[in-house]
Amino acid sequence: MKRKLLILPTVLLLLLVTLVLGACGQWDDPYKQLDKDGSTVSVKFLAGEGGMFAGTNGVTVVDVFDLSDYAAVGGKVSIPLLEPSDENRGNNAFEISRSGHALAGWFIAETVKNADGEELDEDGELCSVSGKPAAYEAGEKWDFATDRLTLTADGKYSSATPELTLMAVWIPYVKFEFYDGDTLLGSYDGLYVDTPEWDMSTGKLNYKNFPSVDGKTLVSAFLDEDMQIPMTERVEGEFDYETGTSLTPVIKIYTTWREGEWFKISSPQQLTKNASPTGCYEILADLDFSKAAWPAAFVNNAFTGRIEGNGHKISGVKMNANITKGGDVSHGALFGSLGEGAYIGDLSFESITYTVQSPGIKAASTLLGVLAGKNAGATLEDVSVASSKIVLVKTMTTMFEAHLSGDEPTVTIGLIFAEGDTASIDYSGITVEVEDENIAVTVGEGGILSFAYPS
Repeated sequence: MKRKLLILPTVLLLLLVTLVLGACGQWDDPYKQLDKDGSTVSVKFLAGEGGMFAGTNGVTVVDVFDLSDYAAVGGKVSIPLLEPSDENRGNNAFEISRSGHALAGWFIAETVKNADGEELDEDGELCSVSGKPAAYEAGEKWDFATDRLTLTADGKYSSATPELTLMAVWIPYVKFEFYDGDTLLGSYDGLYVDTPEWDMSTGKLNYKNFPSVDGKTLVSAFLDEDMQIPMTERVEGEFDYETGTSLTPVIKIYTTWREGEWFKISSPQQLTKNASPTGCYEILADLDFSKAAWPAAFVNNAFTGRIEGNGHKISGVKMNANITKGGDVSHGALFGSLGEGAYIGDLSFESITYTVQSPGIKAASTLLGVLAGKNAGATLEDVSVASSKIVLVKTMTTMFEAHLSGDEPTVTIGLIFAEGDTASIDYSGITVEVEDENIAVTVGEGGILSFAYPS
């Protein structure tokens, strides 16, 4: 059975021994008791320069083994080892860390010797002269997956003398600096950085260890200032693992950005979840909203972002506009209004049903349209609306009467916009359904609706 012994700093160890002596009067050395129990083989783990177990300086971890617990083959016993921090140790795992460094691995510790084979202490003095213990240096790296501690099954061993000492070797973090031109955007300390990737399940760009910039989206990254060497995969620092030094203490990464916070959209749910009046969206698939809610953030605000449709369509949206006192209805349907600087391109809207209804009380001035209540300076290129309709329910009679009596119009309805230039959009594919048979609707210039009692 393998046992584990935590050897604490000297003062604490002496305190432990004193307490044990007081209680038992016999156990004057933990190693002697281990040998009595048959756990005669030990493996020592050194945290290495600057390293700490469990956040405590001066701690050493020792594993002890009883050879009788292992089957001998050809007179030899092979023992697999676990790193001190291995989760398979359960509650007995020891976290190891060093500030500003990462663990390069565990290496066989060899005592430092001079040319004559004499051991030297940490000051480079002969141990035989200074009386100090020998210093260690890293030998070959230990592979916990394949390497085994192999011993003679009937050999004589003492737990106080480790059969193997492994030492942690640390490498300093690389400082990755990110630039936009000459501007330092930020830095990250680590062993590597990964190329940002689009998360297609959320539609967002995962920046990973890259910095983000408010109001912009990363386009590309390069490993040279002239931007001739693109960063296409993980970038790692270069290290001398034997000496624990970095050969690339600073790595600079140069970036390009585009205006706007962009999302890649391939489902209605993604658009609804990421909807923002200032958002920018690249549509990657046709979006059918027949079983999804159209984003309220678009309906209730002035949209100033961008939508690149890539030839796709948005369809199946069903919306209600409830005209109430005080003009509580937001402008328009799909978008409350389209603000200056907004852009929608290469996108079609199909099978949109926009139902306008009123509880029968006079409303404040309201602008309604299938695409938006108002176009206040947006750019629309290759945008179409087809196979869609506006439904005016019977409760709209009060509004019709107010309009026909010469009162100031309370509601303006347009097939595309109630206000703004519609010259670039074909609205011939939009029909109007009026549930009140006493009202006739005429489509005027710009797609604006007017109402009359038929003669």
